[in-house]
Amino acid sequence: MDDFHTLFEVKAKYCILRGGIVNAERDALEERNRVQGFDEHRSAVVPWLRETGIVDHVRGLKKDEIRAAITIPSPEENSDLRRIVDATELMLREAHSCRFQSSQVESFGKIRPFDPYKEPNTFKTYFKLAQRALVYFDRVAAGHEYCFSAESEDSVRPEDHVEPTEKQVEVWHAACLLAKHEIPAGDEERQSQLKSRFVEFWMLLVCQDTGSRRYRSPLLSFCAMLSIKPSTQSWLELGNFNSNLSAIMWVVQLLLFYDSARKERGGQGKTLDHVKHYCENFLQQTVETPMGEILRWRLLLFRVSKDSVGETTKRFGMRASRCQRTKTRSYGFGSYRLGSLSSSFLASSNFSNNPSIHVLACSMALTADAWLGSGII
Repeated sequence: MDDFHTLFEVKAKYCILRGGIVNAERDALEERNRVQGFDEHRSAVVPWLRETGIVDHVRGLKKDEIRAAITIPSPEENSDLRRIVDATELMLREAHSCRFQSSQVESFGKIRPFDPYKEPNTFKTYFKLAQRALVYFDRVAAGHEYCFSAESEDSVRPEDHVEPTEKQVEVWHAACLLAKHEIPAGDEERQSQLKSRFVEFWMLLVCQDTGSRRYRSPLLSFCAMLSIKPSTQSWLELGNFNSNLSAIMWVVQLLLFYDSARKERGGQGKTLDHVKHYCENFLQQTVETPMGEILRWRLLLFRVSKDSVGETTKRFGMRASRCQRTKTRSYGFGSYRLGSLSSSFLASSNFSNNPSIHVLACSMALTADAWLGSGII
């Protein structure tokens, strides 16, 4: 009997120990799946993640849930969201296809801050990023349920920060209603209505007033999610994150022109007037809008990157003049051969004291000149 009890106790202790190990492993996996802060770390990536507020916005979130929130539905999936994704790509390709012809691009010289020509794979990457932004809006901003699970009862999730405007939600639901059923290729009226809704929705995203709370913007909240590397679920490198921001800016500028041209064709004013309005009110570093915030982020990332290059330069003894030339090329503040309309537009716009918005204004004016020259608007 004593031997039996002894054996029973040993087995019981083994089961408890084994269960504890399993629980410990599960807890460790759970902990690794959560985004951690930098309270215990000192790395070069910390400052820009802290200054942008990204680390606080995503802290405590499950990495697999972040990935799920921005994952595009499979092409085989017959859902409203998948149809919206497909319709978005068609709209973006149409917006790009009606912009430049080779002869007009060449007339503006080699240095151009906004280049409409990209490699096919780059197009796919840029357009897919825009599609993922809409997917994130649908699941996080427009959803009726939480997309992210809470780490604790008092956890604050992205859904608690993000505040889409009533107009954004209204236009999004109208676009979803139009996309609910597949639109025949010959139904130009419904196709045009859907494109108009998508463009209107993007303009509402870009022009949202964020005030002092940057992450009330669904677009900026989405950008914060891009800081997690999909393959390893670690923090994305500074340069790669900056590339994502560049892609967002490229898509936004493309859609700004597309919207402005459509408005002129509809008798709602001149394209350049719309462009100037967007530049002055929504695309400056001093304004509290998503694009204003992204411009500030990019300047911060450029500064951090430049400082890192500066330290490397010192270690290898490179000359300061070479660094200066590299910096000039990186920022792209060069001379541009502008057409007559773009020159008069820039001359009438007070952008001379703001290099970043000057570059954006240059790119927009160049695009407007090319469009007007092609007879599209």
